[in-house]
Amino acid sequence: MKTMLRCTLPLLMTLTLVGCQTTTSTPQPAQPTVEVAQGAWFTHQENLEQLQTYQARGKFAYISGSRIDTANFAWLQKSATDYRLLLTTSFGNKIVELNVSAGQTQLTDDNNRLYLSDNPQKLVSELTGMQIPLDNLRAWLIGLPGHSKTYKLNTDFQLEQLTYNDNGALWQVNYRSYHTETFPVLPKEMELTLKQDKIKIKVNQWDL
Repeated sequence: MKTMLRCTLPLLMTLTLVGCQTTTSTPQPAQPTVEVAQGAWFTHQENLEQLQTYQARGKFAYISGSRIDTANFAWLQKSATDYRLLLTTSFGNKIVELNVSAGQTQLTDDNNRLYLSDNPQKLVSELTGMQIPLDNLRAWLIGLPGHSKTYKLNTDFQLEQLTYNDNGALWQVNYRSYHTETFPVLPKEMELTLKQDKIKIKVNQWDL
């Protein structure tokens, strides 16, 4: 009898342990459906499109080969089409001031010389040597694709990356981070690339 008990007890313990070793799968977070993703993105787009006036302040860097230009920047959006871009040194001295209003462009350089044009992008390129996609920058700055039809969203349904062919010039924009404390959520760090040229923008402050 004692021998049977000694044999049966280990057997029961083995059966008990085997019975407890059931495989449990960790539940995976549900992926949003296409309808949910599109709805969230469309809502975010609508909130951004309602921004007609605002100001962004921060840091601007232009890198092209061995050339590196850095500046403080202030972008003041006055209406859907009118804006002011000011680039200054770390000491607050003006580098370039660009005013676009009613289809006309005024650029003032660091010597207060005034230049006029109806094409701000071309004017800035000719006078500074910097290729800045001003025709789309107003939209890209707040996180809208602008004229781009090719873009990718992040997991929060904000722009993560976009590409745009501007008359043969292929721009790529990558969004590194966002200001989640603003409404709507607005970009904080972004990088624009055109061949060997690169523009880095960091927005430290949004005034809505």
